[in-house]
Amino acid sequence: MSRAAAHRLRPSTPLTLKAMQIPFSSGEFYGVFRDYNDAAWPAQVFLAALAVAVIATVAIGLLATARLPHGAPPT
Repeated sequence: MSRAAAHRLRPSTPLTLKAMQIPFSSGEFYGVFRDYNDAAWPAQVFLAALAVAVIATVAIGLLATARLPHGAPPT
């Protein structure tokens, strides 16, 4: 590699990284998650119960259809 090409690859000024200043404290940041969890927990319980009910209904339906012989009408 020529000297001119090597010079183009190096930045002319050294790169320095500065710490980013965020406009809120870590307590405020975690407070947002705490507030969200406090507000959302009833829906989470309801949706988990609904999921269990759907899975149970599908499982019971699969077991019921597995016992029927092919061609037999459901009762």
